[in-house]
Amino acid sequence: MLVGINGSFLRKKDSGIGQVSWNFLKTLIKIHKSINDIKFIVYLEEDIDLDLPGGFDKKIILPSYKRDDLLRKLLWEKFVLLKEVRKDGCDSFLSLYQSTSIIPGIPHLMLVHDVVWKVFPQYINNLRKKIYYYFIGKAILRADKLLTVSEYSKKDIAKFFGVDDEKISVGHIDCDPIFRKELRDDSRREILDKYGIAEDYIFYIGGFDVRKNVAGLIRAYGDFWKKYNKEIKIPDLVLAGTFHEHLVPLVDDVPGIIKKVVEESGVPLEKFKMIGFLDQQDLPELYANAKMLCYPSLYEGFGIPVIEAMSIGCPVITSNVSSIPEIANSQNAFIVNPESTSEISDAMYEVLMDKEKVQEKVEQSKIDSKKFSWDKFTQKVLEEISDIKKIDQID
Repeated sequence: MLVGINGSFLRKKDSGIGQVSWNFLKTLIKIHKSINDIKFIVYLEEDIDLDLPGGFDKKIILPSYKRDDLLRKLLWEKFVLLKEVRKDGCDSFLSLYQSTSIIPGIPHLMLVHDVVWKVFPQYINNLRKKIYYYFIGKAILRADKLLTVSEYSKKDIAKFFGVDDEKISVGHIDCDPIFRKELRDDSRREILDKYGIAEDYIFYIGGFDVRKNVAGLIRAYGDFWKKYNKEIKIPDLVLAGTFHEHLVPLVDDVPGIIKKVVEESGVPLEKFKMIGFLDQQDLPELYANAKMLCYPSLYEGFGIPVIEAMSIGCPVITSNVSSIPEIANSQNAFIVNPESTSEISDAMYEVLMDKEKVQEKVEQSKIDSKKFSWDKFTQKVLEEISDIKKIDQID
């Protein structure tokens, strides 16, 4: 059987979908010897720095329109990719993200990470996005089978698209294997110096779009300072991720919110550290040195930073909503209502003051994080590919 794979996001290694695409492909290569009756073609928009063994091929294709925007993405997914998949004689096709591809006559498994554009329709704020996501909706309905990364996302897909439960399967993903490796004792100070971070800090890593609730985190930090700064030493708040000012109000106006909180709560401005984009290989050390990860997101398809922190042994404060309870619970993390400033700030205090409870949760989090596995996820993908092929043969 020849399986085509849409590997477009392999060129965006540091995005969430890019991480899933990379770790899936590397795991697939690792286990391929046991499934040598299947061959794969990975379709790309750019070449990747990964040696593919026998049984794998890659093909770099682009439309004549070269500008890297939504129009090229639409043309690539709907027309250029379809033409190549047919020409190569693929027996099945796997999309590693929700795309606009409709491939009549070829069994198609689509991995839908989330439906954030349905939950937060304000993200669809121009005509190009409206057109692109309209075609994604059509493709989701036309795919032979859907796979998603959490039970919560499965419910959202069924809710917003009217897809039967039988058509949607769940395969929990994992974090990058670097978060389960031993850390070098001599590298911590070097990495902290690289980003200009002091020894003690509360850590956030991720995007700044409104669903991530960074505004709520900053306000909670201000509340934490007002309540407790005379009692204890308050760690800095380190915010990691790229802030795009031109995307406000789709992203939180982080500098503006910080300024307002400084004025209202009296937090010194220097307590906030926006450190920008991080190299992936530095992240384990940054988690390991943090007093806690504070991740009060309003909506997640899965929540990779939570599993990263748990794997390292960094105490976690996170939300009781969306998919996060499938990873974090009261036994392995400090769970809060993400819309409650006081719950978040009180959890910060508890992490700093109750060492025994923190240790219990950290130990449990390390155990629970091992339930997630790229091997399990990759095997699930292969099972679903085999199933849609069997269904197609019966039909």
